[in-house]
Amino acid sequence: MAGDHIDIADAGENVRLPLVDILTGRGFVTGKSGSGKSTSVNVVVEEILDRGQPLLIIDTDGEYWGLKEQYQILHLGNGQQCDVRVTATDAETIVDLALVERVPIILDISGFIHEEDAQDIVYRVVRELFHREKTLKEPFLLIVEEVHEYIPESGGLTEMGEMLIQVAKRGRKHGLGFCGVSQRPASVDKDFITQCDWIVWHRLTWKNDTEVVRTILGSDAATTVQELDPGAALLLTDWDEQVREVQFRQKRTFDAGATPGFDDFEPPALVPVDPAILNRFDERRQNVDYAELDVPDAGEDGDEPAEGEAVEPTPTLDRDEDPEAATDPDPADAEVATPDTEDGNTSERPADEQSAASAEDTPAEPPAVRSERVAEAEPVAAGTSRESQTRVPPTRARAGRGGPSTTPPASGGEGVLVEFAELVLFLLGWVRSVAADGLATLAGSIGATARWIGDRTVLEDEDVVVALWLAVVLGVILLLSVLLVALA
Repeated sequence: MAGDHIDIADAGENVRLPLVDILTGRGFVTGKSGSGKSTSVNVVVEEILDRGQPLLIIDTDGEYWGLKEQYQILHLGNGQQCDVRVTATDAETIVDLALVERVPIILDISGFIHEEDAQDIVYRVVRELFHREKTLKEPFLLIVEEVHEYIPESGGLTEMGEMLIQVAKRGRKHGLGFCGVSQRPASVDKDFITQCDWIVWHRLTWKNDTEVVRTILGSDAATTVQELDPGAALLLTDWDEQVREVQFRQKRTFDAGATPGFDDFEPPALVPVDPAILNRFDERRQNVDYAELDVPDAGEDGDEPAEGEAVEPTPTLDRDEDPEAATDPDPADAEVATPDTEDGNTSERPADEQSAASAEDTPAEPPAVRSERVAEAEPVAAGTSRESQTRVPPTRARAGRGGPSTTPPASGGEGVLVEFAELVLFLLGWVRSVAADGLATLAGSIGATARWIGDRTVLEDEDVVVALWLAVVLGVILLLSVLLVALA
C-alpha cells in the first residue's frame, strides 16, 4: 500500500522506505553545508505529512517554516515568523497538541535570546513527549537539528543530551522515533550513530568525518561520500541491510533555509493554522490572527458608523507600510492632536465627541471600556506625548508577518526608573546564565566521569553520579571550613 511507504528519490528511482520504521526508528542525516542535507530532511517530512502523520521538529536555525506553504503545521517559538510565542510552561500543551490532537509542530528555538530558555523548553517538551508515549504508544517522529550540540562525542552530556539518549535507546518500544541532523558526524556520539536504523550520508570532505564513514561503511564508501553531487547520498537501512546511492528529489515547499542573495525576498502565502489550535495559547502571545475581520467601512465621505453600532478594533498599521493610513485614518480610532502654542502643551480629544458619548450610553459596553473612553475625553496632562495616549489592541498583531506590539518609551523620571529596572534584570539574567553554564559544565563532567567509571566497573551510572555529587558537596563544605578557620 502506498500509505505504508514514503518515496524520497527522483521519479526515475524506486526508493521506498517503510513509514513505520521511519516514524519509530532511529535515524541520522548528515552532510556538509550545501550538500542537500536540509532538503533531504524536508523531503522526508513532506512525505510524512502527506500521509497524515504528525511529528515534531526542533528547529535551531528557523529554516523549516517554509513547510507552511503547503501544510497546516503549527510554528512555535519566540520570533515574529512563529504563530505563537511559547515558553517552557507550554510544554504540556505542545505535547498534547502533537500526540493527542495529532498536530504537526515546528518548535523554532532560533528566536530565543538566552540559550538557557531555549534549552529549557526543548528539554521539557522532549521529556513530556517521552513519558506520554509510554502510555499512548502512537508512531511519532522527533527530529532534532544540530544534534551534535546535545549528544556530542566529547565533553559530557547535559540533561537534554541524557534525555535524547533515553529517547534513542528506549523510544522505539513506545512508538517514539528519533532523527538527528548534523553537519559534523565526527562531533556526534558514535554510540548513537552506530545504533541508528537508517542513516543518510551526504557529501563529506573533512577527514575526521570521512573516517566515521570508513568505520561504519568501509573504505570504498569513505571515498564515494567525498564525491557526491548535491542531493545525492549514501543510504544505509538496517531493515533490509542495504547501502545504496540515491538522489533525493527536490522539496516541494518554500526553501526558508536558502542562503540569502541579492534578489528581493518574497515569502510565499502560508497555510493558516486552525484558530481553535491557536486559542489553546494565550492570545497576547499570538503573532498571527487568522480570524476574519468584519469592520464597517467609513465610506467615501468619511461618515462615522451609525450611533450605537459596535465597531471591532482594527490592527494598527505602520504609516510607512500603508500609505493610505496617513490620508484616510479609521474614524473609530482617529484622534486629533492640537498643539497649544501659548503654553506648549498638547491636548488630544476624540475625533467625534458625539460618537464617544453615544458609545458611553450603550448598555452592553463593559465598565473597563467606558472608563477608557472617559479618560480619552479628558484633556491630556502637560508633558504627555501623543504616543503615550495611543491605545493599541493587545490581541492584534501587525498585518503581514506580525509580531508583538511594542510599548512606547517612558519619559522623564519614569524613563530613568525603567532603564534602571532593565539594567538590574539584565545583570540578574547574566548572573543566571553564568551560573547555569557553570552548573551544566559541572553536571556534564560528572556524567562523563560516571559513564567512564561505570564502563570499567560493575557500578550503575546512577550510583556513581550520586557518589560524585556527594564528593563535590563534601569538598565545598571542607573548603568553606578552611576559609572560615583562616578568617578567624
